[in-house]
Amino acid sequence: TKPYSLQTVLARIRTVLRRASSSRDNTYSSSTPMLTVQFMGLQLSRRTHTCMVDGEVVRMPRKEFEILFRLLSDRNRVFSRAELLSEVWPGETVVADRAVDVNVTRIRQKIGRYGRHIITRSGYGYGFMDDPV
Repeated sequence: TKPYSLQTVLARIRTVLRRASSSRDNTYSSSTPMLTVQFMGLQLSRRTHTCMVDGEVVRMPRKEFEILFRLLSDRNRVFSRAELLSEVWPGETVVADRAVDVNVTRIRQKIGRYGRHIITRSGYGYGFMDDPV
């Protein structure tokens, strides 16, 4: 196994506990999950696993799709790397925190003009904002 910091482990544990305690009233993880999310000309469908940008299908690997779907599902909220790691890579082997950064960079490139809506809050994480600053 790779060495990892105690802070990372504690952050992941807090995220899992927070998610477990709020899952009852969270629409993202309810028994009837959202199947589509949309922002202007950007649309993601869980039913068909497709990403449409201004009417054109954009090929996107599963992890990138899941990160973008999560960000769009709860717009105007900043997610920490640990939260995104625990939701997109649940129960998998140790994944480097930088994996989220690399995937977000690729997502921004793929979604074109909508990429500017994915913001980075240094020291906090990533979010999809309706009106980026």
